[in-house]
Amino acid sequence: MILQARIAYEQKDFLACVVAADQAAELMGRQDRRRWKAFGSLLSLRARASGGDLGDQFLPKLKSVEKDLAEHGDYLGLIDALMLNGRVLKNLGRPKEAAAAFSRVAKLAANGPVLLRIQGRVAEALEAELEGDTRRLGRVARAGLDDLERYRQSLASSELRARAAEYGVELAQIGLRSALAGRRPMRVWSWLERTRASVIGGAIVGKAPPELNPLLAELRETQRLLSAPSADDSDRLRLQSRLARLEGKIRATSWKRHGEGELGVLSPPTQTRLATLRAALADRVLLEYGVVDGLLIAVVVSADAIRFVPMGSIDVVDEARGNLGFALQRLSSPRSIKSGDAARLSADDALNTLDSVLVRPLEPLIGDHRRVVVVPPSDLIGLPWGAMAGLANRAVRIVPSAMMWSATAATTPSSDRVVAIEGPDLEAAADEVQLVSELHGNAKTLRGEESTVLAVLEAVDGAALVHLACHGTLRTDSPTFSGFRMSDGPLTVHDLEGLTSPAHHWVLAACDLGNPGSLSGADLEGVLASLLGGGAGAIIAAITAVPDEASAALMGPLHQAMARGKSLAEALSFAKQDLDQDDPMSFVTHVAFNCYGGG
Repeated sequence: MILQARIAYEQKDFLACVVAADQAAELMGRQDRRRWKAFGSLLSLRARASGGDLGDQFLPKLKSVEKDLAEHGDYLGLIDALMLNGRVLKNLGRPKEAAAAFSRVAKLAANGPVLLRIQGRVAEALEAELEGDTRRLGRVARAGLDDLERYRQSLASSELRARAAEYGVELAQIGLRSALAGRRPMRVWSWLERTRASVIGGAIVGKAPPELNPLLAELRETQRLLSAPSADDSDRLRLQSRLARLEGKIRATSWKRHGEGELGVLSPPTQTRLATLRAALADRVLLEYGVVDGLLIAVVVSADAIRFVPMGSIDVVDEARGNLGFALQRLSSPRSIKSGDAARLSADDALNTLDSVLVRPLEPLIGDHRRVVVVPPSDLIGLPWGAMAGLANRAVRIVPSAMMWSATAATTPSSDRVVAIEGPDLEAAADEVQLVSELHGNAKTLRGEESTVLAVLEAVDGAALVHLACHGTLRTDSPTFSGFRMSDGPLTVHDLEGLTSPAHHWVLAACDLGNPGSLSGADLEGVLASLLGGGAGAIIAAITAVPDEASAALMGPLHQAMARGKSLAEALSFAKQDLDQDDPMSFVTHVAFNCYGGG
């Protein structure tokens, strides 16, 4: 029942968690297992607090849980209980008692392992916030994030780095909240950058454990068998079970990856870094967004100014994003003309809402800038930024952090090789690859059975430009298994992380891979994270499923513009202008594709 309660908690089903945890605590109590009873009670109290149902009537029970955990030497549990106690007291308007609870956590966690020390830093920062000591708060939060970054540098697995990043989210939010009180743009920008993904190109280079490649090959073979028309129901059940076991083995094995050399990690944001950024922007404008306590904020940076702008509620954006996603799905496969018309109205309304909240308040500062760099929080990276009215017909790049853009904006390809790859079961792919080959005279092509995972990996390593016309797979449950369908099975993030030098420019004519999925920390995950972290300069990718023929219609003008020397962002903006937005499929394509990265 404890496990059942923990699963319910992670799924944010707090009522189910309370029921299961209370039952577990009662059972453990009857068996006189006081430590496990305390653990069940603590889990129940955490769920009540997360659901907004933990008042002062539960404080005596929380004190009892603390006592039982301390008597049994369960200091991890005790720290969790004290943190919860402090948060409840803070919410009840009892700052002195809350600060005392946070102070105990900071002392208990001070000499623990790094992730426990981060929790101690959070507690100390909350204590400083309650006491109004902004200088101490900033010092503690910065030290904690620096400590976490050093730990993340030791991890060559992108999945482990992303998991570790979750521990710094609250610490960065506390620092950002403090900066907002002063409303100084430089300080707000500095803390926004500390909430961002901090690994830059070249970071994800690590020697794979020798047992990883055979496991990936077995995964591809299992997926091929599972997709075979001859597989019956019993075969599918057996193969699905085998696939799940293989994915578990691959994940565990990838965690053993050892990095080669130093990871490319960005230095902390300073006045000097901001000056470097502003010089690099030249005629561009940069829009950096953040979310604090449910409210959107933005810092607008140009070569000659930096401005802070408070904005609206993130709830409005979340609702519009959900409505837009549903409308785009309906437009891609409308059941009737009436259904398609209703979906288009819904999509237009959602886009207008996103534009009115995210872009319109900044229009006076955006001005006539034709090149725009957008730095959203990681969970807003998958919005259709270039399709919003205030950014339409501009060259829009989306990047994980401003300093990452500054560090990579001047990077250039290490070769002039162009690679065009045709994936299986995609009608328009053959013509698309042929067109790319004709426009770029030196293009290497992989077609049909040639496009195996190993052949693709060999071809793209160190290339200047890669065009992938294939089916994409977005795995929100396990982002490192997102990727592309090749002739012999899936090419996943685990495969991409084995590249020595990923291609500089990527055009992903595949569904969904510009969507980061469901994130819990500050770092990107999946294909975008792997390519950008590995050193890719710029990537064009779609945030949703895209109709094959409409996508192909975009690719011709896109590559023609690139062949004339346009950047990826400029070429995408140019190509979108040729699309007939009155046509539902072309409209979906117009909305779907974004340009990511700074190079």
